[in-house]
Amino acid sequence: MRDDRTRPNRTRSARARHTHATALLRAAVRLEVASELLTHGSVQTTMDTYDHLNTDNLAEEPDRVGFRGPW
Repeated sequence: MRDDRTRPNRTRSARARHTHATALLRAAVRLEVASELLTHGSVQTTMDTYDHLNTDNLAEEPDRVGFRGPW
Protein backbone atom coordinates (compact mmCIF):
# COMPACT_ATOMS: atom_id res chain seq x y z
CA MET A 1 0.00 0.00 0.00
CA ARG A 2 1.33 3.39 -0.95
CA ASP A 3 2.08 5.91 1.80
CA ASP A 4 0.10 9.14 1.24
CA ARG A 5 3.07 11.19 2.42
CA THR A 6 5.06 10.17 -0.66
CA ARG A 7 2.40 11.25 -3.18
CA PRO A 8 2.60 14.76 -4.56
CA ASN A 9 -0.07 17.11 -3.28
CA ARG A 10 -1.89 18.29 -6.41
CA THR A 11 -3.55 21.21 -4.64
CA ARG A 12 -0.21 22.47 -3.35
CA SER A 13 1.33 22.12 -6.82
CA ALA A 14 -1.55 24.02 -8.44
CA ARG A 15 -1.24 26.82 -5.90
CA ALA A 16 2.49 27.08 -6.46
CA ARG A 17 1.97 27.20 -10.22
CA HIS A 18 -0.69 29.91 -9.90
CA THR A 19 1.54 31.90 -7.54
CA HIS A 20 4.39 31.63 -10.02
CA ALA A 21 2.17 32.77 -12.90
CA THR A 22 0.85 35.70 -10.87
CA ALA A 23 4.38 36.74 -9.91
CA LEU A 24 5.45 36.65 -13.55
CA LEU A 25 2.54 38.82 -14.61
CA ARG A 26 3.03 41.21 -11.69
CA ALA A 27 6.62 41.59 -12.76
CA ALA A 28 5.36 42.69 -16.18
CA VAL A 29 7.03 39.72 -17.87
CA ARG A 30 5.98 39.60 -21.51
CA LEU A 31 3.03 37.29 -21.99
CA GLU A 32 4.97 35.22 -24.53
CA VAL A 33 7.77 34.62 -22.01
CA ALA A 34 5.34 33.81 -19.17
CA SER A 35 3.49 31.40 -21.43
CA GLU A 36 6.71 29.59 -22.30
CA LEU A 37 7.87 29.43 -18.67
CA LEU A 38 4.49 28.03 -17.66
CA THR A 39 4.77 25.49 -20.50
CA HIS A 40 1.42 26.50 -21.95
CA GLY A 41 0.74 25.36 -25.49
CA SER A 42 -0.03 28.90 -26.59
CA VAL A 43 -0.17 32.47 -25.37
CA GLN A 44 -3.95 32.23 -25.70
CA THR A 45 -3.96 29.51 -23.03
CA THR A 46 -2.12 31.83 -20.65
CA MET A 47 -4.49 34.68 -21.44
CA ASP A 48 -7.55 32.47 -20.97
CA THR A 49 -6.26 31.05 -17.69
CA TYR A 50 -5.13 34.31 -16.10
CA ASP A 51 -7.50 36.82 -17.67
CA HIS A 52 -8.91 37.57 -14.22
CA LEU A 53 -5.68 39.37 -13.39
CA ASN A 54 -5.69 42.99 -14.44
CA THR A 55 -2.16 43.23 -15.82
CA ASP A 56 -2.44 47.00 -16.34
CA ASN A 57 -2.57 47.49 -12.59
CA LEU A 58 -0.12 44.69 -11.86
CA ALA A 59 2.60 46.24 -14.00
CA GLU A 60 3.03 48.94 -11.35
CA GLU A 61 3.38 46.48 -8.48
CA PRO A 62 6.93 45.05 -8.78
CA ASP A 63 8.54 48.08 -7.17
CA ARG A 64 5.96 48.15 -4.40
CA VAL A 65 6.52 44.52 -3.45
CA GLY A 66 10.25 44.48 -4.13
CA PHE A 67 10.09 41.86 -6.88
CA ARG A 68 12.60 42.29 -9.63
CA GLY A 69 13.46 39.89 -12.40
CA PRO A 70 15.89 39.87 -15.31
CA TRP A 71 13.03 40.72 -17.69
